[in-house]
Amino acid sequence: MNLNQFLKDDLGMVAKEAKCLKDLQEDLKAKVAACDTEGVHRACKDIGKSIQSLAALKAKKDRQKELKQVSQMLHEQGVLCTVVRRYENEKAQTS
Repeated sequence: MNLNQFLKDDLGMVAKEAKCLKDLQEDLKAKVAACDTEGVHRACKDIGKSIQSLAALKAKKDRQKELKQVSQMLHEQGVLCTVVRRYENEKAQTS
């Protein structure tokens, strides 16, 4: 797994989900071998949840990259970052 696709602050959660996926993979193999269809179904659902969590963490880093690009563009156009932050804070309070 490429850890560069996640934020440094999220690496603990990424490690937890990666370990969980590995454990679930082993559990899934055991459930399939035992013909435990309910257990297979449950393991597959849990695998899906872990994958969704990792995808959300990746999207968080992608979103941060986008925001940095927008911030850089605004800076180049002479808009101060504090103005953008204040606008976002006011927008969040009125929502």
